[in-house]
Amino acid sequence: MKRTRYKRDGQDYILARGRGFLVRAFPEELVRQAALDWLIDELGVPAYLIRTEFSHRSKTGRRRADIVILDPEAADDFSRALAVIECKRDGVFLDDKTLEQAVAYADSLGALYVVLTNGRDMESFGVFQGQWRSLDGPLTWAQMLGTHDVEWAEDFPFERFRWDEIGTPEAAVELAKSVAERGALLVGQDSPLYLYPFVLDLFGLFGDDGDGPDLPVRRGQYQLLADIGVTRRTFGNAAGGTWSSEFYRSFVVKDRQSKNDFVVSLAVLPSLKARNHPRFGNSRGRTMLIVAVDDESTSHNALQLCLDDCAPRAEFERGVIRMRHNASMTAGKRGSVKRQLVLDYVEEHAPDLVRGKEIDLGELDLRRPLMWCEMRDVVFNLIRYALIRDQLRFELRAGERNRSPANP
Repeated sequence: MKRTRYKRDGQDYILARGRGFLVRAFPEELVRQAALDWLIDELGVPAYLIRTEFSHRSKTGRRRADIVILDPEAADDFSRALAVIECKRDGVFLDDKTLEQAVAYADSLGALYVVLTNGRDMESFGVFQGQWRSLDGPLTWAQMLGTHDVEWAEDFPFERFRWDEIGTPEAAVELAKSVAERGALLVGQDSPLYLYPFVLDLFGLFGDDGDGPDLPVRRGQYQLLADIGVTRRTFGNAAGGTWSSEFYRSFVVKDRQSKNDFVVSLAVLPSLKARNHPRFGNSRGRTMLIVAVDDESTSHNALQLCLDDCAPRAEFERGVIRMRHNASMTAGKRGSVKRQLVLDYVEEHAPDLVRGKEIDLGELDLRRPLMWCEMRDVVFNLIRYALIRDQLRFELRAGERNRSPANP
């Protein structure tokens, strides 16, 4: 529905449906209004049962849900709700964090259904045998009322690619093309052909929730405590890009020095191939290994390792590679950090990771499917390196170390 735009102090406003006043035409507000249209005009939900930006108290404090649908028999706004609708702006990935937020609202209100929407995609969930489960298609008003049974989405277990499907570059390229035709790009468009078997096998290793490394493992300052499996997440970087995937492999890690625990997630993702992009300019489509960190205040990319550059081509062709990184790093507005500073800092905190002028992340045998018995140490090295880089960034921003000429 096209909405009339109004002006106030040079800003765009729209009329909030059902509330009778003007609200700023923020992207998320436009999605919220579209969701209201869907609820009222298509599903037939009575407008008097709908509350927007619904604020309520819970055991953990005050919460505010985007849209709440009350039970028709509710005596007041604080009675049981039927459903919670969580709205994100257009283009935002509907990840596990979004679902957790909506479920927290629903649990505190006694609602049995949640809907996530970003204006383009819509996902519905309900409580099944005490657990939240995905529904097969959009939720209907009759289902919310309980007069029609809900249809649950079928669970399709992840199946790792067979070695005979990806064991050669030719086979892996054909498989990647068939997956891309179904809308999922796994390898960067400009990545070399010899990289394909490794990328698809690594993607499969991370995505296989039924297999994992033997834990815990400890080395120096850090301890890899637990494998929490595959999560659906999105993380941002300092350049304003976002990296979203349904197949982040997430781990709990302890910093034994600070006594803090972190969740660190890894995923294999293609980078944007762009030409004259308004934000990113011109860029090649490469394949990246993302290492992202959740701490109390932020969720962010700590390391973007370009797999195209992680080892020479000759090593891939021999089938045994030593993964490495050139120690390049940026620190927000400070820009690039001198590589020698990074190398010196890593050597101070994890000397086993430094080999000459590079960061040594470990060796892998590519002549057979990757196995966690050898991948565990590489993953742990990636995590340690990412957390050490984060620590260096923090110190640079706080002015606790001498800055390089590149960071005046």
